[in-house]
Amino acid sequence: MSVLTPNYFVPKSLPEALKIAHRMKVTPLAGGTDLIARLNAGESVLGGAILSLRHLCELGKIEQREGEIEIGARTTITEILESSLLKSKVKVLCETAQCFAGEQIRNAATLGGNLCNASPAADMAIPLLLLDAQIELARWGEGVERRQIPLSQFFLGPRKVAKDEDEIVTRVIFSVPKDQQVIYFEKFGTRESMDISVVSVGFSANLNGDQLSDVRVALGAVAPTPIRQRSLEGLLENCKIKNLDEKLPFVREILGREVRPISDVRASAWYRGELLYKLLKRVFADVVRKRD
Repeated sequence: MSVLTPNYFVPKSLPEALKIAHRMKVTPLAGGTDLIARLNAGESVLGGAILSLRHLCELGKIEQREGEIEIGARTTITEILESSLLKSKVKVLCETAQCFAGEQIRNAATLGGNLCNASPAADMAIPLLLLDAQIELARWGEGVERRQIPLSQFFLGPRKVAKDEDEIVTRVIFSVPKDQQVIYFEKFGTRESMDISVVSVGFSANLNGDQLSDVRVALGAVAPTPIRQRSLEGLLENCKIKNLDEKLPFVREILGREVRPISDVRASAWYRGELLYKLLKRVFADVVRKRD
């Protein structure tokens, strides 16, 4: 293990990193793209010593084990974008990575950092919610102790996650999508990929002939955390694809009743609501074209 200063640790393995986190308060650091920006903005975001994860190669792998795909928390967005495994098995993650910030940020930003930052507009969270992904966390006890929680339970609020201080996020795990499953991600930002999402939408379903099943809808930047929208999922479950347009008035009603986006410098609440509706309408059109 390297110690560059009394407040900056560079462990060479996961057990070493967990032992440090066990005995003192640390701020894990991988890409640091958001951390540095927040520090430059004058925010006080560092808690305890800095624990670099840069040399933990075991956290930077993308692998398939039987029916599951595992992505290490230190995996960069560029590595997700360029992964041949993900391109063949779950292309939506590559498509989401493509519209994640700019090339320089993608080269440094990590999947774990994007999720642990817990921004309501976290791009990678949306497709992973559709995939029912699990977050694996590790701590030091009698050796390396691991636990998994659903990503849908990981986000507690803006910049708040269900992670204890001595835990480190190690992997994201999800089942390989079925052949009949379609997954879409749509994002609106004022400058395409270079901007934070004003709103984002994810949609997933199994196409069984002319019928949808196992419908999942995820929304970003319209609530304190990225969310699954269960009422929309219930509305669309077992819907005939040819009847999707008939559901649009009910989609608008549910969005108006249950989604309460904020107004800020990037968009008003009304505008975000309209964008959500338009993006979902676009996704429905894509599903119809997929069937045809």
